[in-house]
Amino acid sequence: HLDVTDNGIPVTAVVTGANVHDSQVAIPMEKLSMSRIIHCYSVMDAGYDAETIRDFITDWPVLSIVDTTA
Repeated sequence: HLDVTDNGIPVTAVVTGANVHDSQVAIPMEKLSMSRIIHCYSVMDAGYDAETIRDFITDWPVLSIVDTTA
């Protein structure tokens, strides 16, 4: 699992088993990334369209952009 900048520079990487869905590590990765860099938005694909993730992100001054079309 990778959290990267808009230029593709890795900020956070987490290695898990293949049976771990991206959404399960989204909040821990976001916390790690927030402690490392200041960012204005988080862009995610439809796999991250979950209420807990949306609630977590909206508690921070970060704009969440989630593709819900998949």
